[in-house]
Amino acid sequence: MYYLPTEHYVHDIFKQPDVVRHIDNDSSEALPGSIKASRGWAKKITNNPVMSGARDIALAAQSDGVPYFKDQTTRSGTIATLRNVSIPDAMGKQNRNTHMAAVQPSVYLSWDHAKGRPVQVHHNPHNQAPITTVLCDELYTGYVTGWQVTDYSMPEGAPGRVFWCRVILLFWYAHHYLFCAPA
Repeated sequence: MYYLPTEHYVHDIFKQPDVVRHIDNDSSEALPGSIKASRGWAKKITNNPVMSGARDIALAAQSDGVPYFKDQTTRSGTIATLRNVSIPDAMGKQNRNTHMAAVQPSVYLSWDHAKGRPVQVHHNPHNQAPITTVLCDELYTGYVTGWQVTDYSMPEGAPGRVFWCRVILLFWYAHHYLFCAPA
């Protein structure tokens, strides 16, 4: 599995002044049907004393199997992406504001004792436990302690330019049925 830390993604968000000015966890003006108008948003963001900072980040995760190249019969894997839902939907769905957190390949090498050499194994992952374990562990740290972040939209020396940003995972959407291994 290849993993790209979420902490770096959060730092990158605050290096984009055009994105930072849209970070808003206030749900008073949320349109009906939007994530910010949901009961989950109220419970996890608005009424949550841990997420009290105006610049704290709420994330939505998605995972799915994808082909690596145009030929869909070749190699593939499972990816996990994070989307910032503290900014307007149109901005949050842009590639530059989406973070590919992990890739779990479906082809790997395994040692064949009978042949005395490695062999290539083609196998779609039965579950996403490696991805969810690593990602949720890091997001737990981001929620409990937060990460020290510099807001580059503010001038140097301004109070609050360097701050502790907390993150929370609102939900995880897995598009396929292989999310959990059978018991």
